[in-house]
Amino acid sequence: DPAISANETNYPAYERGLEQGVFITWPDSDEIVFAKVWPDLPGVEVDDSLDWDTQVEVKILS
Repeated sequence: DPAISANETNYPAYERGLEQGVFITWPDSDEIVFAKVWPDLPGVEVDDSLDWDTQVEVKILS
């Protein structure tokens, strides 16, 4: 979920993401890129021709 909140204390989804290193970071840094959802993140593409389930399958299998 690109809209994980990072400004709450003890938010399990954010804490697990930190532990697993799943968040986008700045090049040559471990600093997480904080931004509003999709429009501010370069290189993020959403294929509107595919339904959500298919997009998830494509991402997982790629």
